[in-house]
Amino acid sequence: MIVIKCIKQVETELNTINSELERIKNNKLNNTDYKAELLIEKQKLEEILDKYKLNLYELPDIESRLYRKLVYEGKNVTKAVDEIAEENYLNSKKPTDPSYIFRKYWKKIKKNL
Repeated sequence: MIVIKCIKQVETELNTINSELERIKNNKLNNTDYKAELLIEKQKLEEILDKYKLNLYELPDIESRLYRKLVYEGKNVTKAVDEIAEENYLNSKKPTDPSYIFRKYWKKIKKNL
């Protein structure tokens, strides 16, 4: 869950920078130093975000797998939960019941979406 929270925080910061860059563009401001600083910060945050995403794909826990399927693979909750249950069954891992996975893990990540 920590990686998911970090991803959300970096995405929020990136959105703020993008909004500020858009404001500069729309207002035709000539503050090139400030714009350059924002672009450098944006690049750093994008690199951090990429590292967090890679870490998220390496984590085997159900919360991380569910988050990946929902956010990065664009699946709906039912499909994502069913896939995790199927993967667990094929790999002889617990839990394999989709309703249990939904009840226990969906609540945990729903607030981070």
